[in-house]
Amino acid sequence: MKYASIAALCATAVNAQCADPAVLTVKIYTKEGCAEADLKKDNAVEEKAFVDGWNSNIKAMGSKCAPLPAGDATTKEWGATAKAMKGDDCANDGFGILAYSDDKCETAVDVTGTKKDEISFKWGECKKWTKGDVSWWAVYTGGKAMAASVAAATFAVAASLY
Repeated sequence: MKYASIAALCATAVNAQCADPAVLTVKIYTKEGCAEADLKKDNAVEEKAFVDGWNSNIKAMGSKCAPLPAGDATTKEWGATAKAMKGDDCANDGFGILAYSDDKCETAVDVTGTKKDEISFKWGECKKWTKGDVSWWAVYTGGKAMAASVAAATFAVAASLY
């Protein structure tokens, strides 16, 4: 029985699915480095809009392959080789949208250095975003990061029992 419990805990800890909701909070900053002094004040409405928007997109996209829409800004900025995209299912301590050269999302395209670069962020890291001439920085916390903490605590309790 103890081995079944340990196996279940291991499966929980390595599951790479986005939590629901995936993004728990976002804090928006006015300068690089995301220092507390640069936190955008009285910004609860905008932060909630970011959280809700990301969660809606992550839930809709999941890890399903989708064609890049013709004429879409991302399509133009990623270049002619990117034909489709899909979410990475929160597999890399955050969330990312990956680009592919085929409609089955089997051949990844490196979009580093294109006008758009990759669309991704990691939980707890300061991420720069730019739209037009406006730049801002954001720090996201997510359910996946919280799940890792819970899994670690669960392992500690389980280890003390055996």
